[in-house]
Amino acid sequence: MHRTIRTAAALLQAIVAHPSVLVELGREVFDGLTYGRSRGEVHVPPAEANFSREFARHFGSSTVVSASPDEIVAVTLDFDRFGEWFGLHVGWPDGAPSRDELCVGAVFGETLRVKGTKATLVWTVTRYDPPHTLAIEGGGPLDAAVALWISATEEGSGARIVVSGGFSCDALRGPMLAVVMKALQDAADDSMTHVAALLNSRDVELNQPAVVRNPAAQSS
Repeated sequence: MHRTIRTAAALLQAIVAHPSVLVELGREVFDGLTYGRSRGEVHVPPAEANFSREFARHFGSSTVVSASPDEIVAVTLDFDRFGEWFGLHVGWPDGAPSRDELCVGAVFGETLRVKGTKATLVWTVTRYDPPHTLAIEGGGPLDAAVALWISATEEGSGARIVVSGGFSCDALRGPMLAVVMKALQDAADDSMTHVAALLNSRDVELNQPAVVRNPAAQSS
């Protein structure tokens, strides 16, 4: 309760100092609510991700490229290049983790940016099936819980990459939660575009990947 009051007070102070924030906030809330009314394919991380909780809200995206799973993870699990494709990534506060040191229970920090706000999460690896599957779960400000699943599997003559996740935060509800979920979903979609571009830059022929959107900004 106190956390929610502090959040509301901070928002009110920002509006008083910068009235234009109110207009932008209204636009974001409208977009979030409109986004949440539509329904599409929901990318829910599989049970084998071994997350410690069930997430009521999910985000995610996938695409198929004419590349092998090995070629995909050479990009997506090269943590020194994470910022080149993962739409939320800002940096590694303690240095990029090494894929060679990944194992269930490994812990590392990452700084993300959501709607212009930076937050540092502490990730714990919940599943790692080298080289093509990684599941991580973390916590951040306002007791937010986030989970992420990254996989690459053969499909037809190419491979499918999936990035999906879950989000939970008791301090965010209703329209504000919808805004955050839209931001997470947009980042997942952008990440697929970036992965395809990186593979293309390595002279891997793309098979006209079509991003499958997941409007998962569900209203509470």
